[in-house]
Amino acid sequence: MSNLDVRLADWNQEGDKNKLHEIRYQVFVEEQKVPESKEWDQQDAQATHFLLSSDAEAIGCARIIIDGQAIKIGRVAILPQYRGIGAGYFLMNFIRDYAEEKGFASMILEAQTQAYHFYRQCGYDAQGTPFNDCDIPHILMQRDVKKSTQEQKPLFVAGEDQERYSMTNFIEKQGFLEMQLQQCRRLLYIQWGQLNESVLELPFLNVAIMRLIKRNPKTQVRIMVPEPDQNLDQHPLMVIRERLSSRIELKFIEKENNIDNLFLFDLHGYFSLKGHEGWTNFCDRSRVKTQIEEFDRMWQKARVPHELRRLYL
Repeated sequence: MSNLDVRLADWNQEGDKNKLHEIRYQVFVEEQKVPESKEWDQQDAQATHFLLSSDAEAIGCARIIIDGQAIKIGRVAILPQYRGIGAGYFLMNFIRDYAEEKGFASMILEAQTQAYHFYRQCGYDAQGTPFNDCDIPHILMQRDVKKSTQEQKPLFVAGEDQERYSMTNFIEKQGFLEMQLQQCRRLLYIQWGQLNESVLELPFLNVAIMRLIKRNPKTQVRIMVPEPDQNLDQHPLMVIRERLSSRIELKFIEKENNIDNLFLFDLHGYFSLKGHEGWTNFCDRSRVKTQIEEFDRMWQKARVPHELRRLYL
């Protein structure tokens, strides 16, 4: 790991402000398409800012806003080329130590759902369900400054949270799907009767599947879709299948089978859509066992596209 260091930064000092501005602009405005009018606000002048460096090069940042005995953490950003080396954990641990030193009782943040598992590992518990902020699903998370990870609640935790959650809008669907995919480890089955479903056409799905396979190259990923009426080469699921052809299996099922729109995660979680409504559960082993058995039965009936046979392991 590079030599990481965190220090307090002064928004009113030009050098610090430029570094903070550059990192946040690259991550939020350029990468995540957050409007500049939303990124910069009046709270920057009053906030306490943190600047993360690697070998003296600024690579990440965050800010906190004090609210009584709590601090609200925001604008947490790590430059893309420095992700995956523990920089985010280093920054969050520094902020926790700072909060404890200053005598604060709790820390809250509005996490993007694609980062739910990261903040979970930092000791934060989810509060409520996904909500929209700049067209990105977010979820409120909180932790006591002195709380250990052993005291965490199981909300949205794979293999633990047995609650069934309904989803009525696109942000909730994307948010819950992101949280499920982050925690998947060994098995991902996707069967989808409507390939034009907007959830399947978002770039985040490709990124999440690629991260899953990178975490565990032995993960079994199977995709089953109806026989297409048109060329699907540019569909996100087909793009990811082509890029990782040795890791992802694809089969076509005859249309008259009317398959459900369903994701299955390991041996306990599911994500299902029907029309405009959807449901997800992070721990329903009995139901998922039945669904996996049904998937396997239909998988045997489905066909490997002739043009892809040679690509299979």
